[in-house]
Amino acid sequence: MQGDSNSPRDADTSHAIEIAHRVWWVGQQVGEPERLCHSYLIEQGDQSVLLDPGSPLTFAGTLRKIREVIPFDAIRWIVCHQQDADSTAALPRVDQLVSRPDATVLSHRHICAALRHYDLRLAIEAVETYDWHLHLLERELRFLSNPCADAAGPICSFDTHAQVLFSGHLYRGVGQPARLIAQQVSDLQTLRPLQAPPAPGLNIRELTLSHLRALQPRLISPKQGYLIPDHLVATVIERANDPPTDIDLSDVDDEIGQLARLHDTLRAITETMLMSRDFAEIANRLLTLLQPTLHVERIEYHAAMPDKRILTLDPDTNYIGITEGPPPDVCGFIGRTRARWVAEHRLDPRLRTHRLQEQRFCVQSAPDGGSLVTLPLTARGLEQIEALAVMRLPRGLQLTEMAKQLMVRIADPLQVALEREVLYRSVDLQREQAYQRSIRDPLTGLFTRFYMHDVLRRQCAIHDRDRNAVLCALMLDVDHFKAVNDSHGHGAGDRVLGEIATLIQASCRGTDVAVRYGGEEILIVVIGQAIPGAAMLAHRLRDAIAARAFDIGTGRPLHVTVSIGVAEHGQGEAAAQFIHRADASMYQAKHAGRNRVAVEAGPTAS
Repeated sequence: MQGDSNSPRDADTSHAIEIAHRVWWVGQQVGEPERLCHSYLIEQGDQSVLLDPGSPLTFAGTLRKIREVIPFDAIRWIVCHQQDADSTAALPRVDQLVSRPDATVLSHRHICAALRHYDLRLAIEAVETYDWHLHLLERELRFLSNPCADAAGPICSFDTHAQVLFSGHLYRGVGQPARLIAQQVSDLQTLRPLQAPPAPGLNIRELTLSHLRALQPRLISPKQGYLIPDHLVATVIERANDPPTDIDLSDVDDEIGQLARLHDTLRAITETMLMSRDFAEIANRLLTLLQPTLHVERIEYHAAMPDKRILTLDPDTNYIGITEGPPPDVCGFIGRTRARWVAEHRLDPRLRTHRLQEQRFCVQSAPDGGSLVTLPLTARGLEQIEALAVMRLPRGLQLTEMAKQLMVRIADPLQVALEREVLYRSVDLQREQAYQRSIRDPLTGLFTRFYMHDVLRRQCAIHDRDRNAVLCALMLDVDHFKAVNDSHGHGAGDRVLGEIATLIQASCRGTDVAVRYGGEEILIVVIGQAIPGAAMLAHRLRDAIAARAFDIGTGRPLHVTVSIGVAEHGQGEAAAQFIHRADASMYQAKHAGRNRVAVEAGPTAS
């Protein structure tokens, strides 16, 4: 069927239906009783687009309908508006059928992360990579975020040529449509416009509505329910501020309604844990989910790291995490058993203001009249407290039975989220420690020559491009070091080198790079300083080392001196030549009597 949005209303849904110019409905009936699951095809030659391919239950029919319009290999793009099974579960089947190497799945970056678990040969790319626009042969497909979704990621798309809004779960139907296309206002009773838990704030809702009005769609094509034709579009958009038209269980039975809301909140929390890797995103989303029921103002988390330090994650630092200064209460509870937690709350007079709730969490009054709820978190099947979540509630809030249930039920997903974060951070810490071991000299803690070559290559290249990005090198050698080893043993020599390295690290800036160059030679790359500044550092080091009494374990302190050579890098000069000149200056200091600084006259440019 061709043309206007009314023509397909009575069409045979066993075949592909053209719902707008070169836009085809290729969905399928499924289930008992049967209902329509919508997939769409934008016909664009060998750049055709399949939107929401569906599930294994529907894809055979969808594939047959696609082939009524175009060869399957004409499909270049597969757009997934959300990651629900009825939208994406057919992707492995699509992956088997596609033979062209440039076929690509497009979605929001959060959904792309989930789709990669299908292990497809198909490329998976985020719409953000394309600046939220896809240019086709005769039209443009614009992608829009769906801010009313219950998790980050779901999107909509708009065909600018046909003026069709593919709304995904935005404006989805919740009833059983008898037809493909809505005909009258009464059909909209099955619609759930802009209603996905949690319902968005008025400012977000109004922003969404303004975007939809600006698009002026002639047809709204959701994933479920009626397609909304031109003469009903304005009504649908304006009715978005109405309450949901489907049954609200809380109106029927308050207890059932509360349980339903509890279930929805817990489901949303679990989905958040599964969808996101970023703890800050999880924490912010969790706070949003808990506010309608618990009115939580903030949550901070404290968890034990493998090295026994306490990791604190709070909104003040955007959950970056610190391992210093956790509250004393946290230090006291983490690592103890739940039985000990209960016993101390009953017996310790310092905890008399803590009201234990069902032996699972405690509530205490905050100085400003609010409340602090402390929720201990233990790994499943274990009794030892490994983490705490501390929630701040507003003044005068009374915890309802539903709120108490929610407190207890969120403990498991919170523990999982924190365990995962601690694991990720522990792996990152181990990786960083392994990297530091690879670039640090084990005796002195200074950098190795391997690391120095990389730093010099980069810094010399920067100076070659920018004459103001100067750098100098200090070559330091311990005078008569062989005599120290011969007279007092190599252990004494190691102590001297270690203490000299400590003096150097305390004297240098964070941007300077101190390297154990070899034996008793130490190279310092001074970044951003010309000869005057580098020479001042060299003299400070010489004086500090000469004045130092080195403890070598004999009961009698040892005094040593150093000779230092200073050179400045010349633009275009090779790093090896630069270091050679600093070394030559150091030997000048040796020949001049040791315990002194020799500064080269100036850099040479090539």
